Amino acid sequence: MIALSFAERITKLISLIASVLLISVIPILLTNMPTVMSMIGNGTLVTIEAFILVGLAVGHILGGPNLENRTVLALMTSSRHPGIAVAIVSAIYPEKNLVIVTVLLYLLVNMLISFPYLIWSKRRNTKTEIHP
Repeated sequence: MIALSFAERITKLISLIASVLLISVIPILLTNMPTVMSMIGNGTLVTIEAFILVGLAVGHILGGPNLENRTVLALMTSSRHPGIAVAIVSAIYPEKNLVIVTVLLYLLVNMLISFPYLIWSKRRNTKTEIHP
C-alpha cells in the first residue's frame, strides 16, 4: 500500500524527467547529422524500424486477451534491445564508433513509431471499456 502511494506521487516527476531526457537526444543527433544520414542511406534506419515494428506486433499478439497487457508487452518488446541497433551498426561499420548515435537514433525512432501505436491502443481500450 505504501509503495503504491509513493509510486502514484512520483509518476508525474519521473515522466517529466524521462521526457526531458528523450528530447535531449535530438540535439545530439543533430550535431552528428552526417553519421545519422549515413545510417538512413545504408539500410540501418530501415532495419531499426523493422525491428521496432516486429517487436510491437509480437508483443501485441502474445500479450494475451487483456488489452492493457498487450500494450505494455508490445512497448517493452520494441524498446528492450537498443543493443540490437549497436550490433547492426557494428556489423556494418566495425572500424567506426557509432554506438552512441545508433542507440540514440533507435530510441528516437522507437518513440516516433510507438506513439501512434500507443494512441491506437488507448482508443481501442477505451472502446472496449465502453462497449464490452
